[in-house]
Amino acid sequence: MKSIFYILCICLIPLVCKGQNQADSLKKIIDQHSSDSIEVKALFKYADIFRIKDAIVFKKCVDQGLKLAEKISYKKGIAEGNRRLGTHYRMQSNYSEGVKYFLKALKIFEELNNQQGVARCYDRLGLIYQRQMANAPKGAKEAFYQKSLEYYARVKAIYQKLNNRHALLLNYVNVGVLHFVYRDYDKALQVYNEGIELSEKYNVKDVLADLYNVKGILLLNQKEVVQGLASLEKSVERYEEVGNISGASSAYLRIGGIYERQARYSDAEYYFKKTLELTRKTENQYYTVSSLIRLSKLYSTTKQYESANECLQESITMSQKVGNVMKLMEAYLIKFRLDSTRNNFEEAFRYQAKYFRLKDSVFNARKNSQLTEMLTRFDSQKKESENQLLRKENELKKKTIRQQNTITIAIAVFLLLAILSTVLFLRINQQLQKQKNEVASQNTLLEKQKDEISHQNKLLTDQQSKILAQNEELHQQGEELQAGKEFLEMKNSVLEQTTDMLEFKNAQIRQSISAGLLIQRAVLPSTTKLQENLAAYFVLYRPKDVVSGDFYWFSKIERKDQPPKLLLAAVDCTGHGIPGAFMSMIGNILLDRIVEVEQITDPARILNRLAVLIVEVLNQRENESTDGMDISLVSIEPSNVETGSVKVVFAGARRPLFIMQNPEAPNATLEELKGQRGWIGGVLTEPTVFENQETSLQSGDLIYLTSDGFADQNDKRRRNFRRSRLISILEKNASLSLDCQQQALEEALDEHMKGTQQRDDILIWGVKV
Repeated sequence: MKSIFYILCICLIPLVCKGQNQADSLKKIIDQHSSDSIEVKALFKYADIFRIKDAIVFKKCVDQGLKLAEKISYKKGIAEGNRRLGTHYRMQSNYSEGVKYFLKALKIFEELNNQQGVARCYDRLGLIYQRQMANAPKGAKEAFYQKSLEYYARVKAIYQKLNNRHALLLNYVNVGVLHFVYRDYDKALQVYNEGIELSEKYNVKDVLADLYNVKGILLLNQKEVVQGLASLEKSVERYEEVGNISGASSAYLRIGGIYERQARYSDAEYYFKKTLELTRKTENQYYTVSSLIRLSKLYSTTKQYESANECLQESITMSQKVGNVMKLMEAYLIKFRLDSTRNNFEEAFRYQAKYFRLKDSVFNARKNSQLTEMLTRFDSQKKESENQLLRKENELKKKTIRQQNTITIAIAVFLLLAILSTVLFLRINQQLQKQKNEVASQNTLLEKQKDEISHQNKLLTDQQSKILAQNEELHQQGEELQAGKEFLEMKNSVLEQTTDMLEFKNAQIRQSISAGLLIQRAVLPSTTKLQENLAAYFVLYRPKDVVSGDFYWFSKIERKDQPPKLLLAAVDCTGHGIPGAFMSMIGNILLDRIVEVEQITDPARILNRLAVLIVEVLNQRENESTDGMDISLVSIEPSNVETGSVKVVFAGARRPLFIMQNPEAPNATLEELKGQRGWIGGVLTEPTVFENQETSLQSGDLIYLTSDGFADQNDKRRRNFRRSRLISILEKNASLSLDCQQQALEEALDEHMKGTQQRDDILIWGVKV
């Protein structure tokens, strides 16, 4: 063990140098005073170096960064600054101030839709309520416990959505510690074991070390000393592997504490000194103070009073320097007891007074914080009452104004009616005078018209002669119309012949498409083949036209001395109808070539090879075509015949794989493995490199491969069926047979499509593994 420790110390030298180089680089950026976001980030990174080493330097740099961020209106910087101030006050046990700054940061991160920042704030708020629960009286613990649990649940939901495994596993540590502090030890142990299993599965060593550490603490608390020590030893090994000196120091201190309680003082001293040596090399002042205090207690117990006094003096000086109030109080109390034991009552009295002054200052600070919160609530209530009075006065003024407006409108309407009546009377008089004048003029006109009638009779005689001539012309036009009628009848005959010919051509085209349908269905996996190789399945397959741009593909790979490997794919090609069918035939042929001829069976490699072949076959480097396909491709092979576990490897191009584990369970939920954003086809400057996603299922679990046609189908109001509704139907019918699931899907689709037509090819393939 000692040789491992010396090797670890040697390895830490370049890390310390690297940290110093980073600090120097950041200091140069800060000294340039660029007054931009780069300087803000540099200040925060520089502060992070001193977060544990020196709390005063940490807060000073954070304050400078926050002030600059507010000056240049850098919102993310303001949020990060408030988050770090919350961390500072949390570490100083000033929880009310910590909550205030974390809530400020949380509000800004939510405005920026920065989910990572939101999750960090939730996590720190959960930690604060956990610490408050630990210090709260028995009757108040439940409220803090539930509040902390609520925030940790929000953290877990966000990291699951972001697929951030490392942060998600750290959440297991925090939730387990919360249950432990609440004294629900069984639940804490369950959470730790779940986290350890996942950390080992995903090889996240730093979180695995934390989980072994807290599990060891729990086992020790339950008097399981041997198991607890074994768990702490495992945590030390993992901490040393990842170079986490703080974590290793924490584990060493606890191991030393166990040996101290067992009166194995030499072993305890070895681990405390080991921690001290390690933390001094890395300048970790928090754990340096902790190890000095533990050594002083040990030396007091073993009556090595001078050594105890030296350790206490150094811990007091260092606690004052970094501003760690709680450790300083603990050091004062131990110094008081040590001097009392040595009959040095003057010094004992002096440090006792220091201890109580510091304790009272902490108590008063907390009380002042509570008083400030009460005054703030009172001011808020007072302002709310004043606002209510102002609202009532405004409503009264508005009512008075409305009444005045009503009276004004009534007067205006009356005046308007009076004016209209006057105008109407004047216009009637004008019309009567005008009619009188018109009667006189009409009499004059009648005389003139009498003369004109005589003249018109003469004109009528002339017009009669003209009409006879026009009748002759009309007769000639009738003969011309008859000739035109005969010409139109001839045209109609020609059109009928053309129509007959078009119908014949159309029939030939339909026959060709039907033949194409037979060919396309011939290349699809046969029912017999699927029934022989799959436990159970259904295929919901609806082309938009006669032939389809969607197709499903299956291949069985025989392997010597091993169970066969099955490959399944659901493919959505560009377009539908005849163009889509041609593309589906190309895709089917290329998949067969890759698997059967080139003998590539890894899903990700198949997709990467298919992307290359599509470009070559369609000559897309010259014609700049972007036609291609979306695809969901899985391989299925038994991983353990005795347990019935099945290895499923998935790779997807813009299409997901849906998984239903334990479908018989009452609350079974559908999991989704998302495909990558790139697709198959087209010449890209940065082509997508497809990667595998692997999961382990049990025999009887379900998987679903789909195209986008089902979820994108619109109803008569042009509303899509939606992916969430499709998932809901699959979850609701998970316990039914696959045939019943297919029937439920088709009934829902038919009901949705009433009054409209199918817009795209539809494909859903459900398989029981």
